[in-house]
Amino acid sequence: MNAVWQPGSGGARSPANQDLVVALLAALVLLCWDAKGADLVVVRWFGAVDGFQWRDGWLTSLLLHQGGRALGLLVMGLLLLSRRRPFSFC
Repeated sequence: MNAVWQPGSGGARSPANQDLVVALLAALVLLCWDAKGADLVVVRWFGAVDGFQWRDGWLTSLLLHQGGRALGLLVMGLLLLSRRRPFSFC
């Protein structure tokens, strides 16, 4: 008997089942993180009573926040454009 997994065999070790298990475990960890309030503990490492120390720094404000938003909008626009007309790289 051959024990090699074959795509489409629907066995318990299929990649789709493994992806589902990983996604469910990640969701469970996220729910536990939120329920225990662990995010507040981590935020207190970087913030103070008066707020986040690097709030007005060029790296955090301009590059990461505004640049990240612009990059996200650009990627979303490219995804919408590629849905209408798929890109060809070859």
